[in-house]
Amino acid sequence: MKAYTYKDSGIEWIGKVPSHWKVDRLRDLSSINTDALSSHTDKDFSLNYLDISNVNSLGVIDRNKIEKISFEHAPSRARRKVEKFDTVISSVRTNLQAVAFIDFDIENLICSTGFFVCRPKFTEILDEKYLYYFLLTDYSKDYFFSHSVGVSYPAIDDYKFSSVNLPLPPLSEQETIVEFLDKAIARIDRIISIKEEQIYSLGNYFTKELTKVITRGIGENVLQDTSCFWLPKIKKGWKLLPLKRLLKTKLKYGANEPALDDNLNHPRYIRITDFDGNGKLRGNTFRSLSPEVAAPYLLTEGDVLFARSGATVGKTFIFKDYDGLACFAGYLIKAECDKNKLLPDFLYYFTKSLSYSEWKDLIFTQATIQNIGADKYQYLNVPVPSVEEQNKIVEFIKILEEATNNAKSNINSQIETLQSYRKSLIHECVTGKKQVTDRIE
Repeated sequence: MKAYTYKDSGIEWIGKVPSHWKVDRLRDLSSINTDALSSHTDKDFSLNYLDISNVNSLGVIDRNKIEKISFEHAPSRARRKVEKFDTVISSVRTNLQAVAFIDFDIENLICSTGFFVCRPKFTEILDEKYLYYFLLTDYSKDYFFSHSVGVSYPAIDDYKFSSVNLPLPPLSEQETIVEFLDKAIARIDRIISIKEEQIYSLGNYFTKELTKVITRGIGENVLQDTSCFWLPKIKKGWKLLPLKRLLKTKLKYGANEPALDDNLNHPRYIRITDFDGNGKLRGNTFRSLSPEVAAPYLLTEGDVLFARSGATVGKTFIFKDYDGLACFAGYLIKAECDKNKLLPDFLYYFTKSLSYSEWKDLIFTQATIQNIGADKYQYLNVPVPSVEEQNKIVEFIKILEEATNNAKSNINSQIETLQSYRKSLIHECVTGKKQVTDRIE
C-alpha cells in the first residue's frame, strides 16, 4: 500500500483525510433504531435488558448485569431491539460516551431508549466493527456532546446524531483497520487488566498487614486466646474491650434534617454520601445546617462516624484536619474516644481490618436487614494495647498506607496513559491520521 496523500474533508471536525477515502453522513450508511418492542407486546415475553449503566466509556459491556426479565416487569424504556454486530451508543449523558459493540448472541436482547442502535445498511460498504470504532473516537464524542441539549443531563436527538460525518475508506481497508485495532486494543486491555490486578493486590496486602498489626502488634509477638469468635487471638498483655467502655460519651445519632442548604458560613452537614471509600470528604457534596440546628450534633477533632444502615452500613469516617465546623446526619453514629484509653486513629484503622469485616458479617447473619445501630456498635470488641503502643501502631500503618497509596497512584497514572493511548490509536486509525499497512499477527 502506498503512503497516504491527503485532501481536505470539507468537515471542520475531521480536517484532512486520505485522498482515496470518502466522507458520508451516518444516516446514509447506517440505520438507527430499526426495531422496537411495541406497548402491546405480550406481558409474559421474556427479554434480556441492557441498560446504559451496563456500558463503560471504553466500550465494554458488563454482561453479568444484563437482566433477564418479563416485559410486564421491565422498565418502560426497555424497548429497542438489539442484534449481534449492532453498535449501541447512549443518546443521553453524551459527555460520558457509553458505546458498545454487540459481539455476542443473546436471545431477545433489548436496550434502553437511552441508546441509539446502529446497524450498517450495506455491509459491503460499511464494516460493522469499523462503525463501532468510529463511534468510540473522541471526534464522535466531541461532535455528539456539542450537539446535545441540557447541562446536567445532555442529550442528542436522532437527527443531529445521524448527521455526523463518517470518514469512509474502502471496505478492505476498513477490515484491515479493524483487525489491527482489535489486536492492538486487546493487548492494551490485557496490560490494563494486569495493572488493575496489581492495585487490587496492593489493597489486599495493606488490609492484611493492617489487620495483623492492629490485632497482634508490630513484629512477631506471643499471642493469647480470646473468647471472641471473630477475633480469636490478640497480642499477650492486650485487653479486648467493648467499644462502650472506651468512649468519652455514649454513642450518638446524628440530626434527622434534610440536606437542603449550602451556606458556606454554616456548619457542614456530613452524610454517608459525603465520604468516599478511603474515608475522605468529597469536595463536591457540600451541604450545611444552620448553627442553631447543628449545635447538638457538632463534631470535634478525632470523632469517628459509623454508618448504620443501607449499602454503606459499617463504613467509617474519622473527622480530623477540617477547617471549620461540621455536624453529622442521622444515618451516622458518632463515637467520641476516651483518648486515655483508645486513640481515634487506632479505632478508625481497626474498622478497616479483616476482623472488623468479619464482625459486620456476623451481625448481618443475625438480622433481616443490613442495619447496625448503636445497640450493636457499643458491644464491638476492640483490641486495646497501651496508648503508647497504639501510637506506634498508628504511625506504622500511616507509613504503610502512604507507601501503598503512592504505589497505587503510580499504577493508576500508567493506566490513564494506556487508556489515553488506546483512545488516540482508535482516533488516528479511523480518521486516517495513522496509516495501517500491516496486520498484527
